[in-house]
Amino acid sequence: MHEDSTYKKSIYIPSLKGKSKTLLSILVGTLMYQSAIADTQHQEENLPMLHMDTITVYANKQPPINVGDDLKTAKTISDNLIDSDKDLVRYNPDISVADAGRYGSNGYAIRGVDGNRVALNLDGVSLPDKQVSEIFSAYGYMFEGRFSPDVELLSEVEFEVGADSFNSGSGAMGGSVSFKTKDPEDLIRPDRQLGGYIKTGYSNSNEEFSNAFGLAGKNDKVEAIINYVHREGHETKNHRMLDFDKNKLDPAYDFINDPDYKYPSTGYRSNTAAILPDPLSYTTEATLAKLYLHLNEENRLGFHATKQKTDRVSNNFTRKTFASRIGKDTAELESYGISHRYLPITSEFIDEVNTTLTQQKITGVANTETYSQVWGSDSYRVDGVKHRPQEDKTIQLSIEATSLPLETEKLGSHTLSVNTKYAKTDHRLTLEETYIPSSGNPSSWYDFIGPSVKQDIFNVAIQDKINLTEKLDTTIGLRYDNYNYKPYMDEINKKAIEKASKYYPVRIDYENGEFDHNKKMDNIGGMFSINYKLSPYLQTQYQLSTGFMAPATSQMYSAFEMMGNSLTPNVHLKPEKSLNHELSLSGQFEDLSFTATGFYTKYSDFISLLNSQEEQQRCYEDYSTGQPVCSPLSINILSAQNIGDAETYGLRLGGVWDVGQLADTEGEIQVFANLNYAKDKTDKGTNLLATQPLNATLGLGYESPKKDWQLSANLRYLGRKHAEDAKVATLESNGYNMPYENVIAPYKHIDKSKSAYVYDVYGSKKLGSNLKLSAGVFNLFDAKYVPWDNLRSLAELNVNSMVDDQGVGIERFTAPGRNYKVGLTYEF
Repeated sequence: MHEDSTYKKSIYIPSLKGKSKTLLSILVGTLMYQSAIADTQHQEENLPMLHMDTITVYANKQPPINVGDDLKTAKTISDNLIDSDKDLVRYNPDISVADAGRYGSNGYAIRGVDGNRVALNLDGVSLPDKQVSEIFSAYGYMFEGRFSPDVELLSEVEFEVGADSFNSGSGAMGGSVSFKTKDPEDLIRPDRQLGGYIKTGYSNSNEEFSNAFGLAGKNDKVEAIINYVHREGHETKNHRMLDFDKNKLDPAYDFINDPDYKYPSTGYRSNTAAILPDPLSYTTEATLAKLYLHLNEENRLGFHATKQKTDRVSNNFTRKTFASRIGKDTAELESYGISHRYLPITSEFIDEVNTTLTQQKITGVANTETYSQVWGSDSYRVDGVKHRPQEDKTIQLSIEATSLPLETEKLGSHTLSVNTKYAKTDHRLTLEETYIPSSGNPSSWYDFIGPSVKQDIFNVAIQDKINLTEKLDTTIGLRYDNYNYKPYMDEINKKAIEKASKYYPVRIDYENGEFDHNKKMDNIGGMFSINYKLSPYLQTQYQLSTGFMAPATSQMYSAFEMMGNSLTPNVHLKPEKSLNHELSLSGQFEDLSFTATGFYTKYSDFISLLNSQEEQQRCYEDYSTGQPVCSPLSINILSAQNIGDAETYGLRLGGVWDVGQLADTEGEIQVFANLNYAKDKTDKGTNLLATQPLNATLGLGYESPKKDWQLSANLRYLGRKHAEDAKVATLESNGYNMPYENVIAPYKHIDKSKSAYVYDVYGSKKLGSNLKLSAGVFNLFDAKYVPWDNLRSLAELNVNSMVDDQGVGIERFTAPGRNYKVGLTYEF
């Protein structure tokens, strides 16, 4: 759910039924799209029943379709064999996910932006920003992933396409992703007091085995749930689909002479030209527990706790450094809290009030061991460790209140809602280095890259949903956010900076109080939508929404100097902003539903690193005299600045058609289609590479009359990215000792972008009343292609995506070839 659950975009698909199985034979050759639609349909078939213990309430019989917005429920996740972030958006052409190599996912890409510009939250608490700049990515020692909760613990995942800071706060420049954990009602059937499941699954694209169980119970006074999942897997395979080999995690493994790493057509070999993904092994364990106490008919007290930990071991063969590297990384979540829900029985004004206090801690540890060969031996030994833990703590109090509809004589019906939050956060990053000699004792020290930073965050949002007439309704919302940054030097920071030379510029800045500057900033935004029913079957909608992104702490306070490059803090940054317009036409007919949406989003004050050359004095201490020795040097000054504007625009089309009556079938047969077309440009003449090329999904699905088996088939069209849509700026020099200049040209690997057709078939069969078998074959015809998100990641210099100058290494970024998933679930 959103941070503010009172404003909610809905997806509505009418109930579509038929009377025979005559079209069943065409299912494998035809394709289907069923992401969130089937579940939303199931929820709305029971209208107008209202379950007061449910957060989401659908009150309209025919709300508008918003094809770009997507709701995944626990049932969708199970039916569609979803195990990861990428699986969640497999059939959504608006949204994509980019890998962060050994660190997992880099977050979601929506409307041409990604990373911190797409807000993520878990049960209404924001997940931390990525704090690594493009400078440090090149070395690969910093944790670069964004945390994502395990899908097995989730009741809902809601994707909002377009600026959404009214609901999701900072980061929702291009959209937002809201994760909601399961409640007892997700496991308990309506007529029972106890429910649960046991589940096991396997995916051969990454050789992942998963096992999960859940148990929930309720009575008039108590509700409770516990849910657990365990996963073990390896790197996601590329098109060659070679099995994992544990020997490749040995730092002494000889990749160069491994015939699997020999490029088939040329025999050319290099570590950055490797045509297989770097070997990786991971283990994930996640647990969710909730307890609700019904104090009386109006008041419910709740307790919740979530814990998740992923450990990864990887051999980073595709690097440009000499030493062998083994990554031993960890991503961990600990969250717990208390909640209270008030549902007054006799109030004529208040509908519901929810209060939640949550403490969340997320830790991302990048631990890199470097190895060297033992002289005169084939064995390797550890000669150094780079330990980079990042810790983000959040304590948040939130209050949400919703009114009952208030009737007026001339201004229609008004439903008011208020959402306010106060959060305290603490971000800490430690850089610890250890040198391990072949003989003697190891030595360790800390490096300084910036202070720790605390934040006080406050926001309040007010919304009015106005039903003016039977044909016209509107929603107006206003939100205020306030951020207070408070840098501080902890003991490790002080040790790191004080070991540096007294002439080190960053130490001089520290002694001059440059890291003591608090910073306050605020933002006012909102949303407005208006819906008009043109006829009983057609409706049009206009929506205006805003987004903003408060600067990351690393953008404001990071500082270091090395090899003539000086990164300087900038406490004068402003929030990035976005303004989104959408105009939609939707139709709701007996057998057909469709929507067409045009959109335009304007981004302003993009934060980017700006570099400039300056001649500055640099000094060192002459140890014989104790005096400074100074000389002028040309320094490359790097600093985050608000320097960019951009815009994206395009069209979304989608719909569903019931062919059951046409086919005279007893089961349900539905045809789905979805298409996204987007363009973009920036004020620098470059492009937003996160904008997806033309993507479309076409499909067909069948569900038996007894709903004991279903079969789905999908065709995805993945368009190629054209050179005129992929212009980037690169630094080039015109000659020796000449200054570098920005040159704008098409991305150098754009010729590797090709269109592809990808076919998937999957389904499930109930084996009795409690047991269900699910299976699917993905990329059925073994198409070979490089997903655009994989290819565009190579435009950013980082150790996770290095390729050789000839482009041979791009082979390892191809999507998996034909692969399958299978799962078995026992429900009770």
